[in-house]
Parts: sequence; C-alpha cells; structure tokens
Amino acid sequence: MVDLLKDSLGALRDHRGELFHLLSLMVPAAFVIDWSAHALLAPMVGGQGGVLLVMLANIASFLLTIMFMVACHRRFLLGAAAERLPSLGRREARFLGVTLIMAAVAALPSLLLGLMIAGGSPGVMTALAVVLVIILGMLFNLRWGLALPAVALDRTERITRLMEESWTLTRGRFWAMFGAWTVLMIGFVVPLLLFGNLLFVMFGLSDSNALTILIGELIGFTGAAVVAAVLSTAYRAYGGPAP
Repeated sequence: MVDLLKDSLGALRDHRGELFHLLSLMVPAAFVIDWSAHALLAPMVGGQGGVLLVMLANIASFLLTIMFMVACHRRFLLGAAAERLPSLGRREARFLGVTLIMAAVAALPSLLLGLMIAGGSPGVMTALAVVLVIILGMLFNLRWGLALPAVALDRTERITRLMEESWTLTRGRFWAMFGAWTVLMIGFVVPLLLFGNLLFVMFGLSDSNALTILIGELIGFTGAAVVAAVLSTAYRAYGGPAP
C-alpha cells in the first residue's frame, strides 16, 4: 500500500499544474450548469419542468466529470503527450460505459435486497441498501477500475475484456488500492468537505446557494482526480499494457 500511495501522491504532485488547468476549466463549467439549473431555471419553471431541468443539468455535470477523469488518466500515463484540453468522443463514451456497468452491478444487489425485505422497516431497508451499495461500489470500482485507464489510453479491446483483465491484475491488491484511496481522500477531499460544511452552518447557506454549489463542484472534481491518480498508478504498477 505504501508504494502505491507514494506513487499516487507523486502523480498528483508532478502533474499539479495540468490538474489545476483542468480544474480551472471544468469546475466553473459545471458550476454554471448546476447553479443555473438549481437556482435560476428550475424555480422559474417549477413543477415537472423544473425537475427535468435539474436532471439534465446533473447529466451534463456527470459528462463533464467523465471528460475530466479521462483527461486526468491521460496526463498521469502519457505525460506531455496527452492533449491539453478535455474532449468528448468515442473514448469518453467507452469510459462512461465502464462507469455505468460498475454502478449498475453495485446497485443491483441493493435493489434485490429492497424487494426481499419490502415488508420490513423502510429505515432499516434503506440503511442496508446504502451500506451494500457502498461496499459493492468500492469493491467493483477498484477491482474493475483498471479498465478505466485502459479505455482512456484508447485500447480497443471489448470493455468486458478490459474489466476481466483488471480483475486479474488487482487480485490480492484490493486493500492496497483501498488504503491508498482512503488516505488520499482524507488528505485532499475531507478538508474541503469540512470547510464547505463549516460555511454551510456558519452562514446558513442553502443547497442552491452559489457558494455551496461551487464548493460541491470543487469537492467532486478533486475526488475524481484522486481516483484517477490511484487507478492510473495501479494500472502502471500492476502490469497494465503500456500505451
């Protein structure tokens, strides 16, 4: 774990200039989309139209996150050869496909659990479902996660083949990856989260407040950069084919 943590931290440090450039592009873009939808357009339209606008804004922000993560993987693995600006194309579509598959596999057991205990306490059902999603999400995101840098490097194999390869490469290495991810999240994301919550409490900010949304975007993209650093470093360290 120590080596993976050290190398992941090194990747973040060595590429801090490029990461800051990417953050300076994507955070404001996501902020404009989310703030416009939540604080301006949705209240103005109201009803189902407002809900639809918020959903569309969330989808657009998610696509920006996908573009950002692909760009991060390429920076970490290709260095100066990587494109300076994020893009949206076939590479990002395949990256989105891997992400959605992992999310669906993690969520399906929770859905089945909900159906099995539907007659029980709603609070207990919800708590169990959330815990199960978190556990399975972390398991599959790390065990299958090396498919993400592989896709970012434009490897053309089937997505399922890349996920099988990732499962093999990460066998016996889950806890090392989990440890590196946890430490980096505590170091980079938790301080931002605590700062945002402090401002939220001190100034009574609402969820649609511009500052609340901006801090949320910064937290989300910083977390995405940490995940990309760990997965890219693990891909290189655990024998992923070189670009």
